[in-house]
Amino acid sequence: MAFVAPKLVLTPLLIASASLAGRRWGALLSGWLIALPLTSGPIALFITLEQGSTAGTQAATGALVGAAAQVAFAAGYVLASRRWGWLPSLGVASAGFVTATVLVAVVVPPDPPLLFGLAIVTIVVGLAFLRTRRVDGPLEVVQPGRWDIPARAIVATTLVLGISGLAPVIGGHAAGVIATYPVYISVLTSFAHRSGGPGQALSVVRGLLLGLPGFSTFFLVLATFLPSMPVVPAFGIALGFAVALNLAILLATIRFATARPRMSPRDGAAERRGP
Repeated sequence: MAFVAPKLVLTPLLIASASLAGRRWGALLSGWLIALPLTSGPIALFITLEQGSTAGTQAATGALVGAAAQVAFAAGYVLASRRWGWLPSLGVASAGFVTATVLVAVVVPPDPPLLFGLAIVTIVVGLAFLRTRRVDGPLEVVQPGRWDIPARAIVATTLVLGISGLAPVIGGHAAGVIATYPVYISVLTSFAHRSGGPGQALSVVRGLLLGLPGFSTFFLVLATFLPSMPVVPAFGIALGFAVALNLAILLATIRFATARPRMSPRDGAAERRGP
């Protein structure tokens, strides 16, 4: 398999860098970074380098299917976590991801703009759904232990090697879909659930949904430019759009959180009683 050395170097470097940045600058940035295509992006890149732009475009289109399915993962975990522990909740979320993937793949044509529109609609619906869920405690992502960064790097590298290696057999489209399974969110969500309860798990998946618009934009731009543009500029433009959008969302979220007036329990009681 070609490009093994770059895969062994680039993938763990990306994952470790994003993880360290999240730990340095806080939980909100960590959730934002996790939503970036840190695994599916390199997989699409290596598929393109090894098999050409057509296979890379198919992988990008498959990733757009997975973007909508990740919302089903988030909703499934939140619903299940209100009743069960982290392991059954993870099973329900994974089943939701697989079910949504199959439904989208069967019902929706593999058209990147159409799949992007579906992803954005499901993300908006998912965020609206999460706003109705009660969060006990502050909206913070629980930080994993020291094992987390090496584990992420190992898992990510294994996925990149395995999925890109299987791409000639299963096809670029299927490889793109499989690459979008939220491995890191699964790790962070289950850890947060065990450590802080369902409210902390909700915080993690909310961070995922806030970052999915940039994720979807990355693959829409990639599928648009890759057939007619060299590989490096196409991926560079796609990454630029994704980071710019997610940065705008991050700043807007921080601004909204800091600008929202905090109501004391006494003020809340007075408001409920009325004048």
